[in-house]
Amino acid sequence: MVSAQTHAAPAPSPWLPVLVALALLHLGPAASTAAAAAEIAARAQLEPQRVRAGEAALLTIEISGSQDAAPPSISLPDGVSAEYIGPATQVTIVNGRIQASVQHRYSVAAKTPGTYRLGPFTVFHGGQRYETNAVTLEVARGGQGGGSVAGEALRLIVRVPRTHVYLREKVPVDVLVYVGAVRVGDLQYPTLTADGCAVERFQEPTQYQEQEGNVTYTVVRFSSSLTPLRSGKIVLGPATAQLNVYERRRGGFFDDPFFSFRRPVTLESEAVELSVEPLPEQGRPRNFSGAVGRFSLQVEASPLELNVGDPLTLRIVLRGQGNLDGVAPPALSGSPQWRVYEPHPVAGAPGEFVFEQVAVPTRPLDSVPPIEFSYFDPELGRYQIERSAPVAIVVRGGSQSPAVIAAQPTPAQEDALGRDIVYLKEHPGRWVPVRQRVSFAFVAAHGGLLLLPVAAYFADRHRRRREDRAIAQRHAAARLAARAARECGEAVRQGEAARFYDLAAQYLREYLTLRFQLPPGRLAPETLEQLPLDGETRAAAANLLQACEAARFGRQVVDAELAAHYALFERVLQAAERSGRAQRIWRLWALALLLPPLAGAARGATPDELFYRGNSAYADRDYAAAIAAYEGAIAQGVASANLFFNLGNAYFKAGHLGKAILNYERARWLAPRDADVLANLEFARAQAHSPACTPQWWEHLLWPLASRLSPMALWSVVSSLYAAVLVAGSLAILHRNWRPRWGIAAVAFAAALAFTGANLFWREFFRPWGTYAVTLQTVAVRFAPESTATEHFRLPAGAPVRIRERRGDWALVQRCDGRRGWVPAVNVEALDPSVPEVKAEGAAS
Repeated sequence: MVSAQTHAAPAPSPWLPVLVALALLHLGPAASTAAAAAEIAARAQLEPQRVRAGEAALLTIEISGSQDAAPPSISLPDGVSAEYIGPATQVTIVNGRIQASVQHRYSVAAKTPGTYRLGPFTVFHGGQRYETNAVTLEVARGGQGGGSVAGEALRLIVRVPRTHVYLREKVPVDVLVYVGAVRVGDLQYPTLTADGCAVERFQEPTQYQEQEGNVTYTVVRFSSSLTPLRSGKIVLGPATAQLNVYERRRGGFFDDPFFSFRRPVTLESEAVELSVEPLPEQGRPRNFSGAVGRFSLQVEASPLELNVGDPLTLRIVLRGQGNLDGVAPPALSGSPQWRVYEPHPVAGAPGEFVFEQVAVPTRPLDSVPPIEFSYFDPELGRYQIERSAPVAIVVRGGSQSPAVIAAQPTPAQEDALGRDIVYLKEHPGRWVPVRQRVSFAFVAAHGGLLLLPVAAYFADRHRRRREDRAIAQRHAAARLAARAARECGEAVRQGEAARFYDLAAQYLREYLTLRFQLPPGRLAPETLEQLPLDGETRAAAANLLQACEAARFGRQVVDAELAAHYALFERVLQAAERSGRAQRIWRLWALALLLPPLAGAARGATPDELFYRGNSAYADRDYAAAIAAYEGAIAQGVASANLFFNLGNAYFKAGHLGKAILNYERARWLAPRDADVLANLEFARAQAHSPACTPQWWEHLLWPLASRLSPMALWSVVSSLYAAVLVAGSLAILHRNWRPRWGIAAVAFAAALAFTGANLFWREFFRPWGTYAVTLQTVAVRFAPESTATEHFRLPAGAPVRIRERRGDWALVQRCDGRRGWVPAVNVEALDPSVPEVKAEGAAS
C-alpha cells in the first residue's frame, strides 16, 4: 500500500494578473497572441437603434480574444452611409483570466426614412473567417419624434409674430434651437428656404434658458427678417441646422466622459405658411412710393439765417422700422420760391434713415414748408401721411454773402467822429508767465491733500475694528467658508459621500454661527428663519441640513445627489457671504486734475521797468520805441492784460490794425470783463472792417464761466474747491455724528468742482488760445498750400481764425462760419505769445 503525501500549493500572487495585463498592453501582438487562450468571437452592436433622418448612430464591431484584428470592410444597403471613427482596445481580468478585445467603431446615417438591416459583417483574423450578428436601424422622418437622445432633447422651430402679412412688409423671423439634456457643439447657422421672399442674413445668435414642464432647455435664437415679394400663400421653411452631439463611449476603460463620440445631427423644423395680401388701392396717396412700416419724420435746416441765393441744407430724418428698399426719400419739392436738388442718404443712428437735401431760396422767406412722407402701416392696415413741422428761417434779400464781403477790397478808413481808443493802463497789473509751468510746490500740496481722506479712512477703520467685534467674526467666517468649500469639494471629487455630509453639516453650522453672530449651540430650524437671508437661501440651507442628517443615518446616496448637494452647499455659502457683507459704499471723491497752474513769475524790476519805459515812449508818440519796450517785457517770459492792452494801443497808433487787434484779443483772454479792452477791441475791428466771432449759444449755456473768468481765476477756484472736497470728505469719515452734514458739504463742493473744472477743461483743452489766431493784414485764402492755387476768399486784417494745421510756410485756417483755406503762415499769428512765429524775408507785419 502506497501512501501519498499531499502538499499545499502556494497561493498565487495578487499582483500576477496586473503584471500580465501590463505586459500585454506593452508587448502588443506577441503578448496578445500568447494570451489568446480564449476563443475568438465577433459581434455587432448599434446604438441607438432608432434615429431621425440625417442623424447618425454608432455601429460597433467587437472582436473578442484579440487586439490586433484589422477593421472589417462593411457593406451597407443603399441609402446608408458609414464613416470609420477608429479602434478602441481593452483588457479585462476576471478571476485571474485575461480577456483582450478590440472595437472598431463606425458612424452610420441615412437620409431616407425606413428600416435597414445592417450585417451580418465578416471579420478575417489569423487566416480564419468570423461572422457577426445583424442589427436593425430604424430611421424616422425628420421633424418626428424618435427614440434617440437627440430626438428627445433637440428641436428646431421657426417663429414669426404673425402669419397674416402684407406685400413688402418687413417681417421679423426667429429660428430657435432647443437643447435639452444632451451635450452638443459646432452649431452651424441655420438655412431657411422661403420661395417668394427676400430673407436677410441672420444676426449674431443669442442664448437664454426656457422651462417647459420639468425640462430646462437652452435656447439659441437666430434672428433675421424677411420681405414678401408676391401676394398669396407662401411656405416658409422648413429650416435646417447642423450640429454635433457628443455621447459617452461605453464599455471598459472608455466608459468615461472624457472619451466621447461625436455624432453629426441635422435638425429640421416644421414649415410655416404665410398669407400675404397685396397693398390696398383704396386710400393710396398720390406720392406713395412703396414704403411699408411705421415711421416718424423730422426735418432740420442749417443755416437758419442766410441770403437769397445761398444754399440751405435740409437734414431729413425718418425714424422707425420698415421696408424702404426702392422707396423715394422724402424731399422738398421744387417751387418758384425754391431751387432744389436731389436728396442723398447719409449715416445716422441705429433705427434712423437720414437724408440730406440742398435747397436754394430764390426770394426772401421766413420758413421751410412742411415735407410729406406717405407709407402703409401694416398693423393698422391703412396708409399714413407723416408731415414735418415748418422750420423757421430768415432769408434776407438784396445783400451779399459773407464770402462776397470778404472778397471785396477793404474800403478806405473814415474818420470816426468823437471816437478814439481808450488811453494806456498806468500800472502793469498782475504778471503771469507766458509759458505754463508746473509748480512743484502746487503739485506737492495738492498731492498731499489726497492723504487726508486716506488717513481718515484708516483711522476710522482702526477705530471700527477695535470697537466692533463683529468684523473679526465676519472675517473668520469668510476664511471658514473658503476652507469648507475646499475640503467638501475634495470629498466630492474622491466620491467620499459620508465624509462630505459630515463636513457639510459641521461647517455649515459653524459658518452661520460666526457669520451672523449666533449664540453657540445647535442651529435649529426656527433660528434659520430669523437669519437675514432671502427665502430661497434659507430653504436651501434647511434642505441641505436635512440631507446631511439623512445621509449620516444610513440612506444610500447616488452620485447625482452628491454633486447636487455640493452645488447647494456652495450656493448657500455664497448667498450668505453676499447678504452679510457690510453695506458701506465709500464715495470716490473727485480727484481734481493736477493740472499745472499759472505759477507766479518771479517779479523782478526788469518787466516793470520795460512797461513804464514803453508808457513814456508812447506819451512821446514814439510808438516804435513803445512797441520795442513792451515786447521786451514779453521776451522776459511774463505778460499781463495791461501790457497787452498798451501794446495794442501802440500798434494801433502805428497803423498796424492786425497787430493791434491781436494784442487786444490777448488782453481780453486774460481779462475777459475789462471794459477798456472790450471798447478798444470793438473800435479797432470797426476800423479794420473785421467782424468778430460770436460763440454759439450752447457754449454760453454749458460753459458760462469759461468766457467770464480769467484763467488764473478759474485755476484758483478749482484749487480751492479741490481742497474743500478732500477736507469735507475726511471730516465725514471721522465724525460719525456730523457725517451726513459733512457728506452733503463734500457732495456740494464736488459738484461745484466738477462744474468749474469742466469750464476750465473746456477753455484750456477744447478752446486753447494757442489754436486761435488773427490775420495781420488782408490776405487771400487759397484752396491749396501753393501760391499759384485758386483763391477761395479773402480775410481782412484782424480777422479771427483758428489754425487747424501747419505745413511748412503755410497754415490751414478756419473762419467763423466754417470755411477753410490755406494762407502764408507769416500773415497769421496765434493768440498764445509762446507759439513761435514763422519768419519770412520781406513779410509784412
